[in-house]
Amino acid sequence: MPSLRLVVERADQRSEVGVSRLSAKLFELHHLYPHFYYRMKINICLIISIRYICIDMSINLIIRSITQSDYAQWLPLWEGYNNFYGRSGDTALVPEITAMTWSRFFDAYEPMHALVAESDGQLLGLTHYIYHRSTIMINPICYLQDLFTLEQARGKGVARALINGVYERAKLAGSPRVYWQTHETNHTAMLLYDKMADKSGFLVYRKQL
Repeated sequence: MPSLRLVVERADQRSEVGVSRLSAKLFELHHLYPHFYYRMKINICLIISIRYICIDMSINLIIRSITQSDYAQWLPLWEGYNNFYGRSGDTALVPEITAMTWSRFFDAYEPMHALVAESDGQLLGLTHYIYHRSTIMINPICYLQDLFTLEQARGKGVARALINGVYERAKLAGSPRVYWQTHETNHTAMLLYDKMADKSGFLVYRKQL
């Protein structure tokens, strides 16, 4: 059984959560994972940042918000993700799109966010997620748009930890749902997705304009 450490530390999320709710969650985790360790810095009832350190037999993993200094390691991950979906060579994204996407992660007026998985100073994976309105809900829905891990890091819980990181951020933001899409041929990834979420049964239609 892996040990988990929940660290509440730095102001980049604005979400009021009652202390009783936090205590209940910690109590639940303590009983699920006997070696669970936590430390907190809480100002009244304001939880302002959250990250996981998930330790297994082979990897010490930190899931955290992306920073400006991550660009050199984020870019190869982003390019690897796009290559996986055929956006390379003649069909590669133009540099302006990558530059705009990167800038949106750090724009307080944008609903686009990014998490990275880090181990011993190396980024092993990324996920990008977006909040948007819904006609059938009051609070915004969270769309997990991009998820990618280095090939050598696969099978070590990196993708699972990134998805869980998005779940936690969405909860703090008051979002009632996280959803994502994947290609029908992405069978390996779907083995994980089937364990972490429910298939909606909806198909995606699109028309290029």
